[in-house]
Amino acid sequence: MEDNPYSKMLGIMRRQGKSAVPITFSTGTVLSASPLSIQVGGLTMSGAELLVNPQLLKGYKRNVSVTEVEPEEPLPSCKCKTEYLDDELQPGDTVALLTLDEGQRFVVLCKVVSS
Repeated sequence: MEDNPYSKMLGIMRRQGKSAVPITFSTGTVLSASPLSIQVGGLTMSGAELLVNPQLLKGYKRNVSVTEVEPEEPLPSCKCKTEYLDDELQPGDTVALLTLDEGQRFVVLCKVVSS
């Protein structure tokens, strides 16, 4: 099949297609958390224009159990503690965005801060 001209043409088309659809990232500012709206480059995006990491939405809770082992005792004992982490978006938060559909939709990946 290596001499098949259609296979060669398909390979060329695949290589060209990958270069024609760049993956772009940008940042945006949360204007409102509920309903979610984000300002991206002067445009306000909301609703179906946004796909959101569920950990950033109001009401999402992660249950994290932390176990501490006491090595001094003859048999190790554990102290377990449960914490609920709340990372919901707030107005003014800066978020990292992945651009889809030539800037028509965005994936809200995470919050970002300046170092």
